[in-house]
Amino acid sequence: MASWTSWTVAVLALVLSHGPLAISGTFGLLPNVSEAVHDIKAALGFIKAPPAVPSKHDQLKADLFPGKQTQPLPSPLGTYGPAYAYDLVRNGTSGGPFNPDPQIPSVTQETGRKLAETSSFAATSLQAKLQQATPLDAVVSTGSEVVYSGNNGTIDSTNFFLQFYFAVTNRAVTKFRLETGTYRVTNPNSNFNLLLTCQGVVRSAFELDFGGSTIIFQDGTLGGIFFNYCYNLTAHNATFYYDFSVNPWYQSTLDDISSDGRTWNITVQDGYPIDMVTANYQALCVGWDPDSRLPRTNASDIYPQQGLTTSLGGRSFQFKFGYNVVGFSKGDFVTCRGNRGNHGILPWYNKDSTFQDLTIYNSAIFGIYEETGSGNTYINNQVVPYPLPVGSGGLRERPLQSSLADGFHSSGSFKGPTLIRNYFTNMGDDGIAIHGRYYLVVGTDKDQGVIQVATLCGYPCERLFRGNSLLAYKSSTERLGFTKMLSVTLLPSNPLPAGTRSITFPYSNLDNSKYLNVTVECWPPAYDNLTFDSIVTSLDNQGNGFNLINNTISYNRGRGMLLKANDGIITGNQFIQTKFVAAQINPEFFFQEADFSSNLLIQGNIFDSFYGGIQLAFINDNPLLPGRFQNHANINITGNIIRSAADQPMLITSSTGIIVRDNIFDKVLCYPYTYGASLPFVPTPQPPIYLAYSSNLLFSGNSYIVPANCTYGDFANPIQTYQNTVTGLVIQ
Repeated sequence: MASWTSWTVAVLALVLSHGPLAISGTFGLLPNVSEAVHDIKAALGFIKAPPAVPSKHDQLKADLFPGKQTQPLPSPLGTYGPAYAYDLVRNGTSGGPFNPDPQIPSVTQETGRKLAETSSFAATSLQAKLQQATPLDAVVSTGSEVVYSGNNGTIDSTNFFLQFYFAVTNRAVTKFRLETGTYRVTNPNSNFNLLLTCQGVVRSAFELDFGGSTIIFQDGTLGGIFFNYCYNLTAHNATFYYDFSVNPWYQSTLDDISSDGRTWNITVQDGYPIDMVTANYQALCVGWDPDSRLPRTNASDIYPQQGLTTSLGGRSFQFKFGYNVVGFSKGDFVTCRGNRGNHGILPWYNKDSTFQDLTIYNSAIFGIYEETGSGNTYINNQVVPYPLPVGSGGLRERPLQSSLADGFHSSGSFKGPTLIRNYFTNMGDDGIAIHGRYYLVVGTDKDQGVIQVATLCGYPCERLFRGNSLLAYKSSTERLGFTKMLSVTLLPSNPLPAGTRSITFPYSNLDNSKYLNVTVECWPPAYDNLTFDSIVTSLDNQGNGFNLINNTISYNRGRGMLLKANDGIITGNQFIQTKFVAAQINPEFFFQEADFSSNLLIQGNIFDSFYGGIQLAFINDNPLLPGRFQNHANINITGNIIRSAADQPMLITSSTGIIVRDNIFDKVLCYPYTYGASLPFVPTPQPPIYLAYSSNLLFSGNSYIVPANCTYGDFANPIQTYQNTVTGLVIQ
């Protein structure tokens, strides 16, 4: 899942000019984006021993990075767990069932659950929707193009939905264009202000051109814009934001702090809503330096106690905390999430579509959220704060925050997304997150070939599909092997006694979960070890085959990138002063997000973070110890800059077949990290690189820039290991 930042024109200019580590040649200029992306996707595949003739993937990497070794070391058949299993099954050499080309379920496929969550709107017939629509919205058809111009600066959401749907289902129409202007959205009839659906109609190409328009959402309880089941769609050229009178978060000034830091008085700044400040929900806030307009980094996270916020009159309120909040001063600005709203831009079950030159200023959750996609591309999009002061009197300030949570978040995609030259800044959580889902095993019936699982949350967590692979683990993350799902059915009720708790997922309420019966094609012998608290996932929809190229993520409260997928290229990206780990590659049981990663190329990036540089790991929650099964495999970390990290510049655990070559550790471990304690198994003073439960690692050509004032790291012994748990370590 994920973690939140100031509008800086200088940074924006830096992003748009690609930055110092932008890739030259094919990927730096991207003269033909579709061709370049196609080449990347065609070249990506599971890394095998080098053949006599270089593969297309090897040739692509050789062209990108001449003179560099990019082939990871071979993974051994180790004793800590079959890190090689994914490759063997994928390549068909183990006899295990696997779907080599997983696809989004068709819109008509019976999956035992709904495929689009569109509230009562989805249940209404098209004829009824026509009657609801405003007839005055102007629509003109000219040849293969339909032009929509709204009505006096408004867009009727229902009318827009229908006109777009009629256009995309008409084979004679290839383009739907919004006349350039500024529009307010009215008459929403779904849980999003704008709902656009292609309903699985396959077009070889269809263009949705917003004409550079600014579109203002007027209902803060709803999401922004929803793209439903579109194939080969290109949607581009728009700016979206919520009217600040209904903004899904508020911005305030910190007026006073009690001596123990447990009571704050704040004043909500002019132009932001105050109706949700005292609502009974768990707020998460971010503190900002009012001068630099950047987030406070070496400071606590801010969680006011739920239900204890009180009004002091007018626009002033008081927070109570259950812990000592540190790192803030009177006069700081504070932004807090509200109790309403949804994602800004949501492509839902879209395939081979492109989203380009779209900007979202403020959203309640993720700026851009891809759910169950396949092969989609995102180019030159921005998740940034609104650039002008809001309000009409009092203290008028520019907003400091963009999305409340992640800038870009992809969950459950069958083919991973490609992101090129996007700019995400000042988010309340992570920059880029890509993952699948874990499911809790609650029971088995070997004779019937049935595994009963908890989804661990309501819809949309049901992302197991018949015909796809299933991978099982013990709760310790020891892999038990693969099988194939023959059917997935939703159980009508909870099969567990009320109040049942999980040790693997201790924060999940199993009473509120949904439950699935999964029938499998074969029962591997190791599945006899499946018990309550084991876990399963499907590697077919975890965002494998993703590409992150020349993106910039800056000044967010969370991680820079949080990856849990395979077969990825991460190159030419800049992560600027993220609060937490710049590049985190590990599954998280806390959020039930899967899985371990294999076959990644991480090259030519800047990872500049306050806490944590690159973390390739699995950390057990209780106690906080490294995972001992080597499930990350074949990962190349070459030619990057790791900068600033006050804690864990590079942490590698639970991995095999890793190359770390020609990276620069620039002024790391130069100041104390006072927000929280380091991981208890990491020694003090810390080395720049720490390894645990890993094998076959090559370190070569890495260098360290250590100013005289950098006294918090052990640079005399820059690579250290945990309790003799590392084998096959080569340092050149």
